[in-house]
Amino acid sequence: MLKFEKVTKIYFLETNKTPIVALSNVSFEIKEKEFVSIIGKSGAGKSTLLKLIAKEEEPTSGKIFFDGKDITHLNNSEIPLLRRQIGIIFQNPKFLQKRTVFENVKYVLEALGKKDEEIERDVPMVLEIVGLADKINSLPVELSAGEKQKLSIAQALIHRPKLVLADEPTGNLDPYNTLDIINLLLKINEMGTTVILATHNKEIVNRLKKRVIYLEKGKIIRDEDKGSFIL
Repeated sequence: MLKFEKVTKIYFLETNKTPIVALSNVSFEIKEKEFVSIIGKSGAGKSTLLKLIAKEEEPTSGKIFFDGKDITHLNNSEIPLLRRQIGIIFQNPKFLQKRTVFENVKYVLEALGKKDEEIERDVPMVLEIVGLADKINSLPVELSAGEKQKLSIAQALIHRPKLVLADEPTGNLDPYNTLDIINLLLKINEMGTTVILATHNKEIVNRLKKRVIYLEKGKIIRDEDKGSFIL
């Protein structure tokens, strides 16, 4: 499904033009329906890697393939088509504060031009999946931290993506809600969606016993099928 071939990403600070190597000669492949954790210290390149997949950043060199297509350099009209196949879960999700849970998820489908009957069918269904069926008419301010993250997951899932990117989705949560969100990600994966999770959380990685890619200073230092948190 996803393939990086010798991908390097270099940033240049505007002040003194000093190059910062975020990723260096990174190569890996993720198959359809895999669950992969990307771990590493702050600055290791985890978020940069996810941004490259979502086309929020362009690689300095190397190639990236999604579903067999070279997405390294897409034109502006092609990027939205790619993003419709990807769902993104952020650590600090943003919502329409004066809209209900239903309306926040509905908004995603409206932006994609979906018909009213599809919206009325799909939004309650995905809210049931993430455990927010009883919060359908609540405002974001009325939700707990864990419920807000579930709403973010609902927004990421509503267009039925092939791939979900989760960037530190439990960073602001207590252990109970962290476990709840991870179990939800596993459920999504079991339903056939590929999941890439970027995390600092040792307990999560050790509990998952899924494939782990270890990043250090922009390079892959280990890639293990059933990895544990070792840095």
